[in-house]
Amino acid sequence: VKVHCSNKISPECMVSLSRGSFQYDQVVKMERIVLRGLNWHLHPATPHLFLEIFFSTSTDDDELMTEINETASYLLELAVCDIYFISKKPSLIARAAILVAMDIVARPLQLNAMMENLLVNDNCSMVEKCSVRLQQIYTLMIKQDTQEIIPESDVSITSVLSVVS
Repeated sequence: VKVHCSNKISPECMVSLSRGSFQYDQVVKMERIVLRGLNWHLHPATPHLFLEIFFSTSTDDDELMTEINETASYLLELAVCDIYFISKKPSLIARAAILVAMDIVARPLQLNAMMENLLVNDNCSMVEKCSVRLQQIYTLMIKQDTQEIIPESDVSITSVLSVVS
């Protein structure tokens, strides 16, 4: 309920939402336990946040940029299902998603400079590795969409990628 929500939710409201399952002091105690467990890191940077920042600073406001943004966002949703990305920095995952999205959308020449700017730093090889992995996931999802629908219990992205890797 509280993730990415700017509205404050009082312990009283949480008690009310629980319909009497929890008391005020239990809610407060659990919030303290959670806060200590998280070391007060309440709003960690996510790949989606980096994507939002990147596109909010973009001066281009056309259909192409919107399509790249939406495709990159979709790629980030796919990445959440793959254990490979757990140890990767959110900014690298976001950069990789933008690069793959630009390739999927068939980027025109004017985007080449933007692509170069995304790759210029000391983590270039890691961005490329993440890009390759995202491209594999995307390709598998496209293939799955064009074949018969497979029940979720029979296949997972991680299990399919373990065969590919």
